[in-house]
Amino acid sequence: MLRKIFGDFVSFGSLRMIARFFLGVRGILIITTLTPLFLGHYAVLLLFVFYFSMLDFGAHYGLERDLPHFNQTGEEAIRIQTANEGWSAYYIMNVVAAFCLWGTLTFFKVGYGICSPFLVMFYFLFDKAFRGYLTEARIELRYQQIGIAEVLYGSISCISVFFLVRHLGIPGIFISFILGLAGAILFLQWRGPIRFQWIWEFKKLFRYLKSSVALSMITYEIRTFQYIPATMLAILWDRETLGYFVFSFRIFEILLSLFPLLIQEVFKTRLYQQLAVQQQNHEQLRIIYPPMFFYGVLCAGVGLITYWLMSPIVTHTVPLYITSIPMLQVLVLALFPLGAAQMMSDFLLARQIRKNISVISAWGLGILFQAVILIFIPRHSAMLGLQIVFTYLIAALLMYFILVFRLNRHWLKPFRFFCGMAFSLLAPLIWTVVSLVLAGLIGILPSSEWFVSLVGFVETFFTAVIGVGFYVLFLNRTDFQLIHKIQSIAP
Repeated sequence: MLRKIFGDFVSFGSLRMIARFFLGVRGILIITTLTPLFLGHYAVLLLFVFYFSMLDFGAHYGLERDLPHFNQTGEEAIRIQTANEGWSAYYIMNVVAAFCLWGTLTFFKVGYGICSPFLVMFYFLFDKAFRGYLTEARIELRYQQIGIAEVLYGSISCISVFFLVRHLGIPGIFISFILGLAGAILFLQWRGPIRFQWIWEFKKLFRYLKSSVALSMITYEIRTFQYIPATMLAILWDRETLGYFVFSFRIFEILLSLFPLLIQEVFKTRLYQQLAVQQQNHEQLRIIYPPMFFYGVLCAGVGLITYWLMSPIVTHTVPLYITSIPMLQVLVLALFPLGAAQMMSDFLLARQIRKNISVISAWGLGILFQAVILIFIPRHSAMLGLQIVFTYLIAALLMYFILVFRLNRHWLKPFRFFCGMAFSLLAPLIWTVVSLVLAGLIGILPSSEWFVSLVGFVETFFTAVIGVGFYVLFLNRTDFQLIHKIQSIAP
């Protein structure tokens, strides 16, 4: 399975990188044009879009779970029925959600004088249509077409932002998004339309939504987990403070989607297909462990690059946001625990496992943990930004250990197996942190000077490579013995 995942990654990984390059340039254009105050207002509008997106109950996520399963088992009649009910529910609920979003923005005058509620509503509809086409393409394993569509979206919206944002401000951003989404949707429609028949029997639609509500809850819980810091900032603090945080968190999201979540997206579909034919617990462990370790190595590399090179990049391009650099350097440490927690959630939500309540409860606990801690942070704290991102990092690690422990409970193994798996997957991150600490002890710290940052990167990179290599060659034998041990005593 690891070979298939790697093949899927390579097949459209380069296209995803190009798309993320355009999106990154687009983000830089937006950031360099908007002041922290207007960036905060822009973030508030996006938060409203996110929370109203929950009203579709994540029907397309249910389809992404169910249709690969039925494709693998060959149950064609059930697959067609599921597609009809799922896609009908998805589009109908999103139209309802779009009008609710418009009504709320209009009634409470959110963004009044800054951006039209109609424009935000149309962006919402185009975004949901695009996500639907991406879901269909992932179900059919058309990863190269997904990559091309994302390149179209990124390039068109980037070019449009360049011409529109300086003259129109925030409305120009949403117009650019709509143009990019329209181009990507037309391409995906041409390459492979979504085939289903409309169903207007609301009893059937709600029946499907009920069947996918657990998966939709966990999907939106994960996204709420990510956005709860910005939400609490928008409620308790001013828009300018929110703007500084959004700058660092937006870069973190780009990094998360560039490599780590790319593997997670490919892994999820392959996982659901593989679990449809694997019944033994030890075989399930073989499915999930190797991709997650590779995932950890990749996250460690991305984190090192960001930690050292972001200081000179931000200092020389957008000096207005220099104070956001420490927040970003802490956030990158959350790349692996957050992504691994999402991958383990996908595993526990599979039709063969069905540990839905455990996963929902775990992410709910993570959201509650962040909200409670952020409420008690003093409003005029001098270290407000760092306190927020450290809370986020601790919450991500908390989620990681909770879900690894739940996996251990699924296999009904002793506590030592939990400890072995938890810390073996964290090994690349641990060695990366150790290399950064050693660099700090000898006086090598991130700097606005390129030479100093490059020296620090090279030193910590080789230290981390030596540490991870030593672990894989010598210490990691215990992990392989653990896998074989589980296989030998599996029921």
